[in-house]
Amino acid sequence: MDLMEGIYSRRSVRSYTNEEPTRDQVLEIVKAGSWAPRGSTTNRGGLLSSGAWK
Repeated sequence: MDLMEGIYSRRSVRSYTNEEPTRDQVLEIVKAGSWAPRGSTTNRGGLLSSGAWK
């Protein structure tokens, strides 16, 4: 799936499972979030330290 296809086919999901994400999945999401634009802020802050996950 390319970027535009992902944007145009995006849907809200309202049915959830009890399955928990893996540590790697959470870290990948946090990493992606750290690259998201934040208005006038130019620095990328630390959202989660490596020692926070148990």
